[in-house]
Amino acid sequence: MNSQWQIDLYNDLEKAITMQDVLDYALKTTKKFGFESAGWRTEIPLPMSNRTTLAINTIEDDVVEKHANGGYDNAPVPLHCSQTIEPIYWLGTMNDDMYSKVPDLCDEYYGWGHYGG
Repeated sequence: MNSQWQIDLYNDLEKAITMQDVLDYALKTTKKFGFESAGWRTEIPLPMSNRTTLAINTIEDDVVEKHANGGYDNAPVPLHCSQTIEPIYWLGTMNDDMYSKVPDLCDEYYGWGHYGG
């Protein structure tokens, strides 16, 4: 798929008024790639002394709860997203780069029925 999906997403996000709108547009985009759920994560920069993370998702389960409570803050995906706006994805197998970086974390994640992202 070419980069048109990025243009479409940014155009949709310009219309977003609420965080639910953001999540709905993210889900619309991810469905084109075969995903059935989507999430949005952002760091609230103020106050500087106590930054918080807002994480919203289209599903609720143990992974989402751990994620929302900061349990994955130092994982490769959140670290990547804190440094760039470029998307990141992984295949959800034991043969991809993400697994080789954090196998224990991936095993836990896969154990909850989540694969790839």
